[in-house]
Amino acid sequence: MTLQDIIHRLRLAGLRVSQQSVFGRPGCVVYSNWEKSALPNARCVLIGDVSHIWRERGQWFYRQWRHAPLPGPDDIEFRTGDANTLVDAVVTRYQGALEPMGEWLVPLHRHPEWNPVLVREVVKNAEVVDAHRWDEIRARHQTTLQLLLSLDTESIDDVLARILANSFSFAIHSERVDRTLFIRRDLGCAYVVPLEPPLNGILGQRFDN
Repeated sequence: MTLQDIIHRLRLAGLRVSQQSVFGRPGCVVYSNWEKSALPNARCVLIGDVSHIWRERGQWFYRQWRHAPLPGPDDIEFRTGDANTLVDAVVTRYQGALEPMGEWLVPLHRHPEWNPVLVREVVKNAEVVDAHRWDEIRARHQTTLQLLLSLDTESIDDVLARILANSFSFAIHSERVDRTLFIRRDLGCAYVVPLEPPLNGILGQRFDN
């Protein structure tokens, strides 16, 4: 499948796609929506959600980041040698929904790198911790991420595995607002953490798409 074929299939799925160079390589950019600036008399537009697709070293790359300088909880850094797998991942990202897993609603559609069977196992074996213990765990991982930022490296590939091993995504409870499930990005573990309803509500808003 060629780049043109990929663009055609994404457009058929209803996505807005622009063919252009991505990081100096042939690729395309996917826009899920456009939002006009709220500033009076503003001439610019703010892009609501952007994904980059390109081909490199015999593989297709799919990146969708909302955070910098490292990928955030549900930012996507995915690669595959199969173009059909790539298209399915992009379409699922924008048109998929939270996946019920027991009492949790898991953002599986935002993690094409996750194996659903492994995710279910990690969710099933999640450790329940109190807020103090969670603060300690999070602080330890944040320290490691800061060290990764200080490394002299030219490519995220050099540290990506360690980034995922120190980053967490999260799932909301299907009924309760006073707890959240944090899943390590590399599926190494998961923690159930009690949270106050206002904070949990803010986190839940991130699952709008």
